[in-house]
Amino acid sequence: MKTLLTPATFVLLLLWIGGCADPSGIAPPVVENPKPVEVAITPDHLEEAGSNDEVANDKQENKLALASHPDLPWSNPADRSFIVLDTVRQRILRMRLSLVPRVALRDTMTTTIRRIIVELDSNAAPALGHSPRYNSKGEAIFIVREVLQNRQIVYRAIAVRNDTPDVPDELHDSVYCKVQAWLTDKKAVILTLSIQHYILDERSGMRKLRRMRASALLEIPIPRS
Repeated sequence: MKTLLTPATFVLLLLWIGGCADPSGIAPPVVENPKPVEVAITPDHLEEAGSNDEVANDKQENKLALASHPDLPWSNPADRSFIVLDTVRQRILRMRLSLVPRVALRDTMTTTIRRIIVELDSNAAPALGHSPRYNSKGEAIFIVREVLQNRQIVYRAIAVRNDTPDVPDELHDSVYCKVQAWLTDKKAVILTLSIQHYILDERSGMRKLRRMRASALLEIPIPRS
């Protein structure tokens, strides 16, 4: 007994054979991008960091450490510093760096800058290449100590912004939070941060321009996938 193919079945058979023989008919494999990698920033990643607080000729300089340091004033073990990397597109998705002065407890009464926090998100963070790329959209906050005229001590968070009203117009270009980032051949991220901010200091009854600066250099290895 012979089995005859109907015309419709024969056409479907030809289409199936043609699809197997034609490479263009094979869909490419689906490859999922790996999840973003979050790396905790540790003291080993902080190559150098310091702050400078200057009123007229009175200059105060301090080394900086991560805010999670267990033995420093104003430190907090729960205050995390971290970076989130997109290893496929080589971008920084988010970063938070929290720093405190590396000073002894007896020096705290004269220390003005108590904490520096820098945060970046995917809109502000630079892409990563093998040469430094500049970005100036970072957000940075100084937490400073101020002595009022009645000797009261207060703490104030001062955001670094170009439109800060306390800064004379001619100094607006000097108020910034700059970030440079690049990749090394050893699969590490190099980050440099530069922060500068001006305010008017009226503690002595005279209006003095006060300049606060901070800088940091970090080398953060990218974990192997």
